[in-house]
Amino acid sequence: MKEGQECFSTGLKKPDGFCSWAWDDFRSDLHLLYFGGDIPDTPKGVVYTVCSDAKRPVCFKLERLEE
Repeated sequence: MKEGQECFSTGLKKPDGFCSWAWDDFRSDLHLLYFGGDIPDTPKGVVYTVCSDAKRPVCFKLERLEE
């Protein structure tokens, strides 16, 4: 991953080339967004999360895109 890189997913499908371990780390966050949930004190449709790789941590901003 590179800073500012964007990936898009339809439903809960992992984007091609995306790290499977990171995707699994924030699976519950993805489900929350997919089913319309939100986190208190965070903008609607946004979740901030990280992967669990302690040597190469990567922070993610997940956003639910409305059509």
